Amino acid sequence: MDLLQDPYVAKREFLARLFRRLGCPEPQGDDLVQDVLLKFLEKGYARLDLTEGQAKALLARIAYTTLIDRKRRNARFGHRSLDGLPEAEAAPEREVIRWVRELLRKAALAPDELRLVRSRFVEGMSLADLAAAEHCHVNTVRRRLGLLLDRLRREATRDLTDTGRR
Repeated sequence: MDLLQDPYVAKREFLARLFRRLGCPEPQGDDLVQDVLLKFLEKGYARLDLTEGQAKALLARIAYTTLIDRKRRNARFGHRSLDGLPEAEAAPEREVIRWVRELLRKAALAPDELRLVRSRFVEGMSLADLAAAEHCHVNTVRRRLGLLLDRLRREATRDLTDTGRR
């Protein structure tokens, strides 16, 4: 084997064909290929002694779940293509950012609670990924997030009522 040859060329081509068959446009498919290979490496699957068939089956499974996660995330948060966007959207006003920071401070979230909220809503981690990171069941993460959001809603309602901004 040539030392300069990329060992992932065959895997990349396999994933690109798979995403084309699943109906992904080329730019989205290229992004998904990179995401799948990154997950494959991060989880340590590259170090396993897998046959070519086993590696392809594992890559296909990761690709399918990654595609489903992406579609769910786009459906939930809305996918905005940058093609044909007339102008950049305005960033949130500083006042809003200050208000959210103050809300988080008043809610007195513990560091692990703040990390959970940030991971889910800022970084966009899936519930399954959060459950794996927290070493607990998905429903536990869902319940914790629900309780945290209830606390934030109560604090926001109290804050808006006190300042008359409602």
